[in-house]
Amino acid sequence: MAEADDLMQDSFIKAWDRLSTYKQRGKFPAWLGVIARRTCFDYLRQRQRRPTTSLDRLTDSLGDQFAPESGERTLDEHLLNIELSGTLREALDSLPEEQRRAVFYRDIADMEYREIVDATGWSMGTVKSRISRGRSAMRDFLNERQAEGLSGVDQ
Repeated sequence: MAEADDLMQDSFIKAWDRLSTYKQRGKFPAWLGVIARRTCFDYLRQRQRRPTTSLDRLTDSLGDQFAPESGERTLDEHLLNIELSGTLREALDSLPEEQRRAVFYRDIADMEYREIVDATGWSMGTVKSRISRGRSAMRDFLNERQAEGLSGVDQ
């Protein structure tokens, strides 16, 4: 029950932080419901990716903390993912605000197009074009980054 209370509180905090993104054309309960649903989905995905481990078990295996268990990523893979996520964050941050919001809602928050329309008050065509243009700009940004990395290796 405490998890449900925490999720509800997190949802209201996110709604408060994003209140400026609420367009009064859509229904407020629908907008709030989208935020609550996404918060719950995010929590469940995170819980699947990071199963809880008791503190005693961690301290018992402290010496082997970086040794990958079967099916887990190696430390190098983990560090590569951190670097990649930083580059993706930079690509997302390089977008104009409307495109960034649209791509974030669709690709990161995993919202359906209809949910984005309800949350933003934009038309369906506007949502689709902003996502398409944002993805294209991110692709260009990442291609430039890759080209810069390759030219730096040749020197």
